[in-house]
Amino acid sequence: MKNHVAAHFAMQLGALAALYASITTFLVLLFSLINILFPDAADSYWEYESATESIRFSIATLVIVFPVYLWLTRIINQARRTTGAEYLSLTKWLIYLSLFVAGAVMVGDGVSLVYGYLSGDLTLRFLLKAGVLGATVAAAFYYYLMDAKEYWQDNEKASVRIGVLTLLVVLLAVFMGIYHNEPPTQVRERKIDDNQISALQSIQGYIDQYKYIHDELPPNLTSADVPEILIEDASVRSEVEYRILSDDTYELCSEFASDSYGSDTRYPNYSNWDHESGRYCFEHKADTETKTIPFY
Repeated sequence: MKNHVAAHFAMQLGALAALYASITTFLVLLFSLINILFPDAADSYWEYESATESIRFSIATLVIVFPVYLWLTRIINQARRTTGAEYLSLTKWLIYLSLFVAGAVMVGDGVSLVYGYLSGDLTLRFLLKAGVLGATVAAAFYYYLMDAKEYWQDNEKASVRIGVLTLLVVLLAVFMGIYHNEPPTQVRERKIDDNQISALQSIQGYIDQYKYIHDELPPNLTSADVPEILIEDASVRSEVEYRILSDDTYELCSEFASDSYGSDTRYPNYSNWDHESGRYCFEHKADTETKTIPFY
């Protein structure tokens, strides 16, 4: 009997852990979707990039963790209908702990939302996030409050309907996240673009260093002692091109698969390395005042 109780107690702990992870990532997913669907001129492009990354992580977590939560909860509820009072009394404190955690999450996220609003977040964003937070935590709070009263033990069909409805809501959020995110192939291509930018930035350092030492621009990248690996990293799609425009101005050209986030008109352009898709050239004026140390 003790082993039986211990096993179900462990499943209850696992279900609660899966619940906490699911609620957290579900809120992150919806908050990120709100940020993307309702862009703010005060946002920088890296905030948009962070939102898309959060969506991908949330989807990955929900796809694995939430079905585990539903499965464990189903097994636990079925076992509780046929298990004695010892098991029920053992898990009730976990249910009350869940209610406490739900309240704590709501308070913590509420503080974060109000802080964001006071820091200049859009009113519409604030209201939508507050609504999502309140509805999500209230639903979890209600379910476990009724669970503490053993309501679902006597109403199995209602419990199943709640589970199906919750699954549909999560699936809708996941599909919205997939729809408003880039496909994996495009994400990979964007990472290659980012690696090319990093290589070009390092090449720039070598060129500026050469200019500082020799008081002239190098005739080619080899003369600037640019490592071959950097040239290769910047030439994934087509060979990187270095052209001298004047005594202290040059440009570096490479090919990119997509526009950079910073080139999106919805977000400010804060980077000298923002680019459009296709062949793109970056003009740069060599720094002749300070010695540039390449960071490769």
